[in-house]
Amino acid sequence: MPFHLHHHEPVGEGVRRIVRERLDDAIRSLEDPAAAGGLGKAVHCARKQIKKVRSTLRLARAGLGHGVYRQENEAYRALGRALGGARDA
Repeated sequence: MPFHLHHHEPVGEGVRRIVRERLDDAIRSLEDPAAAGGLGKAVHCARKQIKKVRSTLRLARAGLGHGVYRQENEAYRALGRALGGARDA
């Protein structure tokens, strides 16, 4: 899935769309691990998508404001860490 804004798409809407797409991909892989190639690969895919969400937030940090960026970044970091136990298992 491309990681870019659409022509004439407002930046805020584009960032929200990109984040939603990445989260949808993460959820899909965890809901159907067999389609992702097993639970290990599903967790790996979900963690990668969460990292992409965090990088998108980092790029949009100036527009989000420090407080919102910090809160969202911490929430997605915690989510990725929560999946770490499943990855390690």
